[in-house]
Amino acid sequence: MFEGLAGSAVRRAGVFGASAIDDIVRIADETRLHVLQLHDGATADRILSLRERFDGAIWAVVHVSGGTLEAV
Repeated sequence: MFEGLAGSAVRRAGVFGASAIDDIVRIADETRLHVLQLHDGATADRILSLRERFDGAIWAVVHVSGGTLEAV
């Protein structure tokens, strides 16, 4: 599915909730992800554990209290 993107600037990101670290790493390897986006359980320890096993970028989602942002 992604072979046509080889050599392009397009990066593959995987979006994960409270998945086990072993599952995240396995999926990242199988699908050759460049980025892990963590939506749940993005603690420092969890990110460090992933960093030991994944060479790409790790994006931890930060939830905003109240659900709205002020206009700028």
